[in-house]
Amino acid sequence: MERLRACIVGIGFVGGAHIEALRRLGNVTVTALATTTNPVEKAALHTVPRGYGDYREMIDLERPDVVHICTPNDTHCEMALYAMERDI
Repeated sequence: MERLRACIVGIGFVGGAHIEALRRLGNVTVTALATTTNPVEKAALHTVPRGYGDYREMIDLERPDVVHICTPNDTHCEMALYAMERDI
């Protein structure tokens, strides 16, 4: 089975739940997360290798197979379009 690389945008309750769900799949590695406050500390707290303060930088540098957008609904469109424009 192919191993997929995932990144998470937003690390509130929903972001944490997505990280745990992805890990349970067995073929997904969560490589990074993006959040505006204390990204490195929050990544360490969730045992994620890297934390970014800007989702655009994370997407550009990590080049994940999939991005989980776990932010308030009114922010999803901009983030999803950014990922799709980069073939994510």
